[in-house]
Amino acid sequence: MKIDWRRVLAGSGLFTPGGLLLRAGILVLVYLVLHVLGLRDYVTVLSGTSVSGKPPDPSDTTIAVSYAAAYLAFVLAVPIMVLAAGIFAAARHWAGPASGSPQQ
Repeated sequence: MKIDWRRVLAGSGLFTPGGLLLRAGILVLVYLVLHVLGLRDYVTVLSGTSVSGKPPDPSDTTIAVSYAAAYLAFVLAVPIMVLAAGIFAAARHWAGPASGSPQQ
């Protein structure tokens, strides 16, 4: 079974519980991949030191900034998105069906 990812990403709205959880999961996945690849060591470039002891390359700086951005998204954005998804889901559950929708 082949999954059409464009339809999955477009089908869940940005500000829906499923959409927030999906995007939080993507951020977690990106962070975990970068962490498993060992790119955490490159963040030392931001303080002026290098992993190898040589002057840092521009590619080292790019790797460091990418890892730092993924880390900050993992630490700051993911918990907020998960909490917001829970609040939206609870609000939908307690609010009941939307007005104007047919009762079943």
